[in-house]
Amino acid sequence: MSSSGASAAPPVSPPSPRDSVLFTMCSRRRHLVRQSSAASSTGSSAAPRGEGQPAGSTSRPSRARGVSGERDSPLSDLTTSQEFDREFEGSSRASPPRPPSPHGDTTSDTAGTGQSDSAGQVSLASLEELIRQESQCRRQENSDLARLLSFAFTQPVPPVDRFQRRALLDAQSVTELTHVLRGQYSPLGSAQVIADLRQELGTLQTLQGDQARRLDSLATENAELQEKVKEANLERSLWEREAKKASPFLTSLRKALAKSEASLKLAQENQDRKIKSAFKHSDDHALKVTKLEEEVVTLTKALADRDHAYAELHAVATKHFEQLQESTRLLLEGDSMPLRHAKAVIDSQRQVILRQNG
Repeated sequence: MSSSGASAAPPVSPPSPRDSVLFTMCSRRRHLVRQSSAASSTGSSAAPRGEGQPAGSTSRPSRARGVSGERDSPLSDLTTSQEFDREFEGSSRASPPRPPSPHGDTTSDTAGTGQSDSAGQVSLASLEELIRQESQCRRQENSDLARLLSFAFTQPVPPVDRFQRRALLDAQSVTELTHVLRGQYSPLGSAQVIADLRQELGTLQTLQGDQARRLDSLATENAELQEKVKEANLERSLWEREAKKASPFLTSLRKALAKSEASLKLAQENQDRKIKSAFKHSDDHALKVTKLEEEVVTLTKALADRDHAYAELHAVATKHFEQLQESTRLLLEGDSMPLRHAKAVIDSQRQVILRQNG
């Protein structure tokens, strides 16, 4: 268990391989941070570049410790060695204790964590504390780097030495920036400058040759495009000439087409009028046929009535004929009472027939 207050947390199951790797990386980074802090506090990192150690040779984990222990403190004068040492020592003293390493590092912090390493278990609280400390170190590192950069490029008298400007731009850590601001850097020698300039000249000449070849290819492409443009203009002029020649023919064709459309429209209107009149006559004939059908029905009914009356009259005539025959027979036989009765019947029937005919 860690000695930073995480001993009260209950033990958990053995960590996963991912947690172990993360813990190992953080532990090693903290160890490197402490080593770089100790080296910086003793002044061992202030060696000039002329002794064979370049400005970027300082270990990268040294950036984890800032120049000032407080994030919201004002910008200090970091160009003096005493001020930087006081700030760096304060940040080293204010740093929290390093958590134990699962692989048994030989640092000063392994004495109080032997029981945790021997047990082979890491509490969840200690892992969270380690992650929190690592994120705090990252934030402090970014804050210190931003403060140094702002101080380097906004100081009242900017450096006029182009080598110092080049050193500021080439610095890759807080320590290198501090060395440059103190003036602890060695400018490149004339031989190195000449070699760099020759290398840059060779690079520029190569780029110039590439650009020249590119310009030649572009000039060739431009000539080809100009030839194509000339051909396109010639073809366009030919098409314009042909269009001018065909313009009268197209005009006459449009006129003939307009006349044809007008005549077709007139014929269509005439046909429409004829069709409308034919439909009107058809409607009139249909009305006449309907009236004639009604008259036929009326006449048929009248004929039926007359046929009925004729049948009744035929029946009466037949009866009268029979009575007349009987009367004639009686008349031929002599004067008797039935004859007189027959005459009376004949007279009465005659009156009936006359009334019916009338």
